[in-house]
Amino acid sequence: MRKFVNVNKNRHQLLSNTLPDIENLGSDDQTEKYEFVAITVFDHWLSREDAEKSFGSQISEEEQEQRNNSFMRFRELLFNKTEVLTYRCKGRGSNRFVSFKAFTSINAGLEYTSPAISKGPYGRFFQVALPSLGAVYLENYDDTNLFYYKDKNTFEVINKWAKSCGLFCLK
Repeated sequence: MRKFVNVNKNRHQLLSNTLPDIENLGSDDQTEKYEFVAITVFDHWLSREDAEKSFGSQISEEEQEQRNNSFMRFRELLFNKTEVLTYRCKGRGSNRFVSFKAFTSINAGLEYTSPAISKGPYGRFFQVALPSLGAVYLENYDDTNLFYYKDKNTFEVINKWAKSCGLFCLK
């Protein structure tokens, strides 16, 4: 069974207008059109010493499972509260464009957004668009994901949802 389907052409154009420049998010070429927040299991930015104690063999399997479960609850909340779409950047140069796809079910979306580490050595980080929030959510390294948004009210909503799942939003 397919996990996602293409959105129709009209909807695609609307999404491209609603979420401009998303092809640059998460890279060195940041856009001025979005605010950024890190969604993480940590309540502060880690120092080098904190980081060395917080990853890999330094933490127990139970601790890592607890972290994963917090992110799983957050992803479930996103899928239950708002529309979530995946997207890919295609083409090169002036022919570059973003292709949006809708998930065929919440379970398909949750499977797609499971941590890359759980998908084996060639797992890709997920990237999803939240059109009704004018936002984009990207998986990242070290139990910290990236959330880009355009409206301050969106931050308030996401911060509330993150806290309810045991996560923190760091600016």
